[in-house]
Amino acid sequence: MTTHFPPAEPSPSFPYRVQERIGIGSMGVVHKAIEVDLDRAVAIKTLRPSVLAEETPDVQAEMRRRFLQEAQAAGRVSHPGVTTVYRVGEHAGVPFMVMEWLEGRTLDAVMRAEGPLPAKDAAGCLIDLLDTLDAAHRVGVVHRDVKPSNVVLLDSGRLKVTDFGIARIQGKDLVQTQAGVVLATPKFASPEQLRGMEVDGRADVYASGVLLYYLLSGQYPFEGASFMELASAVLKGTALPISQLVDDLPPRLESIVHRALRTAREERYSSAAQMADDLRSVLQLGSTVVAEVIDPELETARSTLSIRGLPRDLMRALATFAESWPKTRLAEQDCRQLLDRLLERPLHAPAFSGAVDIGEEWFFLHDGVLLGAVRLGADEGAILESGVFFPRGSDHLRGDDVIESLPETVTPTLYPVPEHLPAGLLPVLCSVLHPPRLLHADLDSSYINLPVMAQKLRDDHFDGLLRLMHGGDWGLVLFLDGESVLSLYSEGWERIPNDSTWQRWVSEHPIRAQVEKKTVRPPAEWFRRAFPSLPFDIHPVEEKNPNGGTGSGTTSARLRHFLTSSRTGPLTSKLGVRLAAGTEVEPFPGANIPYDQAPGARFLGWALENLPRYFAERDLTSAWKYLADWLPLVRQARIYHPLKRPGAPDTDFFDLVTEDADGKVLHLAERQAAPTPESVATFHQKVVAAKTARRKTGDIGGVFLIAPHFDDEVLEAYRALLDKSFSKSWFGVEESFTGYAGFVRIGPRRGFHLLLVEEKDGEAFEPLPIAS
Repeated sequence: MTTHFPPAEPSPSFPYRVQERIGIGSMGVVHKAIEVDLDRAVAIKTLRPSVLAEETPDVQAEMRRRFLQEAQAAGRVSHPGVTTVYRVGEHAGVPFMVMEWLEGRTLDAVMRAEGPLPAKDAAGCLIDLLDTLDAAHRVGVVHRDVKPSNVVLLDSGRLKVTDFGIARIQGKDLVQTQAGVVLATPKFASPEQLRGMEVDGRADVYASGVLLYYLLSGQYPFEGASFMELASAVLKGTALPISQLVDDLPPRLESIVHRALRTAREERYSSAAQMADDLRSVLQLGSTVVAEVIDPELETARSTLSIRGLPRDLMRALATFAESWPKTRLAEQDCRQLLDRLLERPLHAPAFSGAVDIGEEWFFLHDGVLLGAVRLGADEGAILESGVFFPRGSDHLRGDDVIESLPETVTPTLYPVPEHLPAGLLPVLCSVLHPPRLLHADLDSSYINLPVMAQKLRDDHFDGLLRLMHGGDWGLVLFLDGESVLSLYSEGWERIPNDSTWQRWVSEHPIRAQVEKKTVRPPAEWFRRAFPSLPFDIHPVEEKNPNGGTGSGTTSARLRHFLTSSRTGPLTSKLGVRLAAGTEVEPFPGANIPYDQAPGARFLGWALENLPRYFAERDLTSAWKYLADWLPLVRQARIYHPLKRPGAPDTDFFDLVTEDADGKVLHLAERQAAPTPESVATFHQKVVAAKTARRKTGDIGGVFLIAPHFDDEVLEAYRALLDKSFSKSWFGVEESFTGYAGFVRIGPRRGFHLLLVEEKDGEAFEPLPIAS
């Protein structure tokens, strides 16, 4: 029996007459053949017999599995852009794969013969390629080796994707790639492939970006004399802007190329389909969604007010819009007292709603709720990132650091909301001060019918805004109860004739859009005034043990020991927080803000639920003894509370005060929006005064300073505070024996732990692992 391949004549097991060898690689050979029964041309790919003969049995088995995986990957994708596999088999010990014969040229051959392609042709090729890749991704196949030689431009004009030899089939890999092994062609390999990481469809999106760059310019975005140099350039993401290589390139096409090439895959297109749709919108080639004729009935029932020509900076745009309202100038006065009066909610009259100008700072209020405070010139407005439009510096846009740094006296100008504007408009408008709560993101008017979507918002009685983006220009369409009641546009929209309502013209221009829910997030200062001295009862909550009974059966042994070793006897592993009995909280109907959204209340719940476990599981309980060991003892708490000094008329205000069942003060907390060394020192002095006034009873074992961020200067001031306390006379010697962390001493055997806690995105908290 012969071992020669290919065989000279067809046979029942190999019904093909091989005509010629048309390609050869390091591992495989491709022949052109005729399938005799059907009289059709086919391509037959085989593993090179000489390569197989040189390898050990284990390596041969690996090569055969990878060969079979290529066939399975191609066969799994049902799409006209994927080369059809007719048959997989083995003849004379040589694996073979029979595929459709493609009449055409690879893009590699096209580029060698013709050079860079016109923008329209290059984008058209990429649209076909991305449609094919999207079909593969949807069935769990990632190609992982997209490059010009693996894309064939047929004589008919269509594209075919070939060579799934290193494709990854989700959940069905016959061959697992070893960590750190790069199988893709280096110039087209994504950063995550070069790092040896697990890949998904965004790796193919990246390679498609490289291919588009190459088709347009004839050059690769990243070069290197060696693999290491090339990999370094790719990981740095230092591609030359393609507009410097290609004349008259549409700006949007350049944006598409460079978005696909972003180093962080989270910043690229999330799918091949998304990139293809963007290319369609550039070339106006149509889309998968057919535009509908706008029905006149889709126009809102209420006449929509439209304001144009506002500053591109969102903060200045809000101020400019407010300056068109009726105004009232007031005399110079104390700034804090002014804020108190503005936040009052009279019994027989509505509270103030409108804007307040005190110079470079502006307040926005609605029905006694402080919606936000901004400082003009302190921010660059907003940015577009990964398809999401959002404001920079979200904490100061909510107003905390603006309020903390207000001058003592101001000469304010009040701008009440005009009567012709809807009553609930301002909370929706001020949603732009906060990171958006997205309902729909990264919409494109060239293939999404935004007016039809607006009809759905109307049916859902939507409160929020539709944000329109055209280059660096923005528009805001505000919705109340489903009706679009106000449209605001920055300067720059004069290039688009938008004299009619937005529903009439939006589908005729390439507009990006996103739909954002109404967001009301008052500054911490408002909560301090809205819920003064709000009391809470802290109660143990028994947790059911999965093995039967109650107790902390799901916790670690160290934590169970901690929770049962307190001087008050066994404790449960969880404490519940509820309003003190008989306490009533005044509602704020204009904004519907619950008390448990107050930063002080959120921190209280988080600290009682998470900190005992945090210290116990890290074996830090003894180091933070008076802070950690006293947490399970908390039975009462107040937020935004003026704490009186025993035997003195003085009070010290704290955002949180906790007590045990006997009224002993256990913990204190303060939140600062932008802490400084000076504010840390002031806080320290306030705590020392409160503790010194209670030196006989030994109150206050732990203190929290909470902030969105602590910079290096503040951290240095914190460490200096601890070092100064540590070095005093014999206290340092005692400290070395106790092993206390974050401990501020104020005398023999007296002091308190000071823990810094970062508030993440206004929602979560995280202790800083310092001085521990």
